[in-house]
Amino acid sequence: MRLQTKFGIFWGLIVFLGITGFSALMYKNTTDKAIQHAQEKAEIVLAEVEAIQDYFKEVVRPKMYNLIPEDDFMVETMSTSYVAREVAKRFNKITPEYYFKQAAINPRNPLNQADSLETEVIKEFNRNPQMKEWRGTVNKDGKKYYYVMRPFAMEELCLRCHGNPENAPKYIVDAYGAENGFGLKLGEIPGVKAIGIPVEAAFADARKDFLNIMMFGLPIMSVLFFLVFLLFRKTVIGNLRKITGTFTDIANNSNGIGRQIEVKSRDEIGLLTEAFNKMSLNLLARNQELKAAKDNLETEVSQRTTQLQQTNAELEKANRLKSEFLANMSHELRTPLNSIIGFAEVLQDGLCGELNPEQMECVLDIHGSGKHLLQMINDVLDLSKIEAGKMELHCEEFSLSNTLDDILSVVRDMANRKNLTLRINTSDDLPDIYADLVKFKQIMYNLLSNAIKFTPADGSITIDASLENDEFLISVTDTGIGISPEDQLHLFDEFKQVDSSYSRQYEGTGLGLALTKRLVTMHGGDIGVKSELGKGSQFYFTLPACPSRFFNHEQSSVTLEFAEPPETELSEHKPRKTVLVAEDNLQAAQLLTIHLMDAGYNVVVARDGEETVKKVREVKPFAITLDVMLPKKDGWQVLQELKNFPETEKIPVIIVSIVDEYDIGFSLGAVGYLVKPIDKKQLLNTLAELDLPTKEDDAPRRILVIDDQPEDIKLIKTVLSGEGFEVLEALSGAEGIDKVFHEKPELIILDLIMPDMSGFDVVDRIRESKEAMEIPIIICSAKDISAEEREMLNGKIQSVVRKGDVARSELLTAIRRIEELRLSSSQERKR
Repeated sequence: MRLQTKFGIFWGLIVFLGITGFSALMYKNTTDKAIQHAQEKAEIVLAEVEAIQDYFKEVVRPKMYNLIPEDDFMVETMSTSYVAREVAKRFNKITPEYYFKQAAINPRNPLNQADSLETEVIKEFNRNPQMKEWRGTVNKDGKKYYYVMRPFAMEELCLRCHGNPENAPKYIVDAYGAENGFGLKLGEIPGVKAIGIPVEAAFADARKDFLNIMMFGLPIMSVLFFLVFLLFRKTVIGNLRKITGTFTDIANNSNGIGRQIEVKSRDEIGLLTEAFNKMSLNLLARNQELKAAKDNLETEVSQRTTQLQQTNAELEKANRLKSEFLANMSHELRTPLNSIIGFAEVLQDGLCGELNPEQMECVLDIHGSGKHLLQMINDVLDLSKIEAGKMELHCEEFSLSNTLDDILSVVRDMANRKNLTLRINTSDDLPDIYADLVKFKQIMYNLLSNAIKFTPADGSITIDASLENDEFLISVTDTGIGISPEDQLHLFDEFKQVDSSYSRQYEGTGLGLALTKRLVTMHGGDIGVKSELGKGSQFYFTLPACPSRFFNHEQSSVTLEFAEPPETELSEHKPRKTVLVAEDNLQAAQLLTIHLMDAGYNVVVARDGEETVKKVREVKPFAITLDVMLPKKDGWQVLQELKNFPETEKIPVIIVSIVDEYDIGFSLGAVGYLVKPIDKKQLLNTLAELDLPTKEDDAPRRILVIDDQPEDIKLIKTVLSGEGFEVLEALSGAEGIDKVFHEKPELIILDLIMPDMSGFDVVDRIRESKEAMEIPIIICSAKDISAEEREMLNGKIQSVVRKGDVARSELLTAIRRIEELRLSSSQERKR
């Protein structure tokens, strides 16, 4: 709504309400004056009537009593009501518009009968004796009157004619009866003296004045208002429209900035116009400054954008170079370490001749240092992959309780060296967990190895696992040296070790816990520590029990599926091998028998030393588990005798005893030493190593090794040649493919990273050929295989062995697994 419209409406309402209010005020004043005038008249008339009544009551009536005998005296003519009525008659002849009446509720004379209003007023006077007068405007017979009513009360003299009818004059009773006007009491108010003054004429005059004012005043005020409105529109609205128009031009077009408006007055509008002109000039100056600043800013932004693009390109290049560097480091670092660790194992196994004790000690140091360096490199590379977002989780469901048992069996030897007690506390109803099994084991190995490292001899380590609030809570508690509160703040930082003089004696890179925290976080969990210096530590972590919140099953990582090896012509499956259990304790013998038979071995039990020697010579078992504390002959004597007989000296013996005498057992020729209570998996793994393929087995004889590193080929050749395999060599992918077709190997060991072509291309070329498509392939590489690369290899290879982890047992176990798959496939097809 525009200002002039608001002004017109506002001032129009002001004028209309002003005239109306003035007229109403005039009307009220007129009516008030009329009522006041009528009140004065009524009081005068009442005063006159009351004066006449008082005169008759006080002067005329006493004299009449004295002059006329009582029986002849007309009492009625002397009553005040009679006098008042007679006075009113004569008064009405002079002023017929006036109304006067001495009204009663139960009058003797019907002319004095009170109407409804008078009746109510009489009752009010009786209820409120303090009330002396009633006033008000009343409509009567279509006319408006101003009424004044005053009460009159019964006096002693009045009771003669209005008290008991028996005492009243006979002529009154005869004339009016004995009912009306009698029975009143002294002081009672039977009626009122009412006077009504007409005010209808005064009210009519007031209405006439009101209409005249409205008829003549309103048009005159409207004309005046219109003239004022025109003046306001010209002097105020016009100038405001100019200013508004200029504002609109400035808002719609920046070119309007700086325009000036002519100042025609010095009033508020003129001052507003001057202020607008100054503002317009200031806006023009500011606009020019902003334009200049904008131009400068655009130039600067353009330069910064160019710099950011260059920096971004450099960062992308650096990130790409970092990724390439990590990939190369993964290969270049693990390759020489593979040779170092592998050849150290060759020397330990005596494949290059027997070593004296000093040489063996040096080889063990080399092997241990190499393993330590390999672990450090793996930690660094794993952290780098996590930071680059290239670490992948290969999640699956597995039994948490069984996995913890497996992990504990692996670290048990480390704990036994320090006589540490290992415990596991889990509930029987603990559900399966969904996580990356390899990464989970890595988390637990890191925590347990730290606990073993920092716990003094004869201490204890406890693993607790439970399900709380939809989360698995797993903790490792030790009785070790503890950690100070200050060191706990940086415990999970990379390359940060506990800063205390006592802890510095322990080796480490400071990466284990940092990597552990990253792996836990990748699973959607949290990790923390509670520790007190000198009393031990508890490391705990959580993993979600509802993995759908953290893992997208549709986008889960690719699991590498191995192809079945081709069927070979075998007449029948290998016979079950026999293990002799030398054990005098019935329960222990039964436990070992159950484990071994469940793993596919035949079992023969001997209860004492003499029976053991006898049955070994008769049965010629594949292996022997020997308790040291046997009756008749102890285990040491049995072991010496067996090694002295040519037909039994090569049968492998595994010591299974509560006696912890590793040195004696190995010095007498034992191939393994397990301390009771034994771990089933450790026992079976030891037996499995004894069952590796040899030249007498049906394993592949000719093996082609394709690798561009001569040292790696030499290491693999040394290991396999010692087991009777014929090893073919190829130093490039092309040479390897050529030898596959010309030499017809029975198995291929292939590196993935080679200069002329990748191992993936070699696999594809082999699988595309009908001649070579069924040759089993084992990948042996330092490369970390991504999800996409796993997809490329799916169904095309039989096994994967990572360089750096290559040892005699790993290679031979992989070869043996292929042979077992061949046997299983052959049996299925024959069925």
